[in-house]
Amino acid sequence: MNADLAEDMVTEVQDDCIDFALVRYFSPHPSAYERDTGLRPICPGPLRLNHCLWKFSESPRFRRSMCNRDGTPSRSFVEQGHIFGNTQTKRDEIFEKEKCAYFGLLSPKSVERTVHMTPEFVDDTMLLSDTWLETVTLM
Repeated sequence: MNADLAEDMVTEVQDDCIDFALVRYFSPHPSAYERDTGLRPICPGPLRLNHCLWKFSESPRFRRSMCNRDGTPSRSFVEQGHIFGNTQTKRDEIFEKEKCAYFGLLSPKSVERTVHMTPEFVDDTMLLSDTWLETVTLM
């Protein structure tokens, strides 16, 4: 098994197992037009003092685990549809939001720091939006 791994990963194998962190990538939110010294997108308005504004990154390609090459739901997605919602409308909504989601697998050793992130709410609802706030300074 170890012969199939990159050289720098062989040392991470413990008892024939290896750990990975599944990560989802973020991009600067389009309404965040300023950057801080770390090049993070500063939140506009009163939260600009200690928050950055992000949105989920999108891959230029469809996720093969969910989609056929033409972008339609794959057989696997259809067969496991119950995971994505109780109604076809909800499953279709989730499919559209997730079909180009940009994920990656990282070695936990490559994680340099963690951040404090929370999704915003859609105005006047209890629904979560696709916009995320990063709290830069915790008090």
